[in-house]
Amino acid sequence: MTLNSERLRSNPSEEDLRKALNVATAGRMAFSALESTSIRDLPERGEEIEELLSEILRKTPELLPFPVEVPEELEGEFRELSRVLALMKDPSYLDKIEAQALPFVEKLPEGKRLGLFRRESPRKRVEDFAVLLTEGNLSEEEAEKKAGELKDYLKSYLSGEEAEKLVGTLLLPFRVKKLGERYGSAEGFLFEYAHARASRYLLAEAYLFEALKGEREDLHDALVRVLAGMPTLGRGRVSLKGVERNREALKNLLSG
Repeated sequence: MTLNSERLRSNPSEEDLRKALNVATAGRMAFSALESTSIRDLPERGEEIEELLSEILRKTPELLPFPVEVPEELEGEFRELSRVLALMKDPSYLDKIEAQALPFVEKLPEGKRLGLFRRESPRKRVEDFAVLLTEGNLSEEEAEKKAGELKDYLKSYLSGEEAEKLVGTLLLPFRVKKLGERYGSAEGFLFEYAHARASRYLLAEAYLFEALKGEREDLHDALVRVLAGMPTLGRGRVSLKGVERNREALKNLLSG
């Protein structure tokens, strides 16, 4: 069960609301734990960071007074977050990232004849993109645009999922570099990201709690506004704008 606002669009059952509330609570507690973790130094080895985040997510349901299944989306986000943090802390972790991309690259032909005098090389196109990301001076918008173009091109040789994974892996070091420039450290980035995520889950909890008490009017629109403000990992700035407004909204909501 995920926190899916579409499912709660019209006349949600009490069971749906309780499941959604449980998921929101699990998300809040998981990211609150990460926020606390960010105050301490993260491990230096990438593999240890992966193990740490996996353990935090595994133990989250044990801290709740009710049963809850951690949604797949949250598991996937924690895996991606662990890769980001591992690469920020441990330069040698780049070898693991390259190893994850290699199976997809090996599926690409080294060359393909287009005509009598022309050839194309899908592998070289991937390699050129990787070099451009590491040595070029691309903005985040330019990198995302070129990544989209490469993804569409690779779909002639890979499945859509494979192309998505390969391009996402190639982009990861670029995004990590930008996050390092913006936040200064892995711990600084983790604090702001986890704080923003926990704040949003907290507000979703409040809406769902009120809905369980019978206040269901405009529940779907309220949840869409909350979830639309969730920060996205590695894409754009992690903004804390609105956190104070969220707290004030919670105070008014719960006291009213």
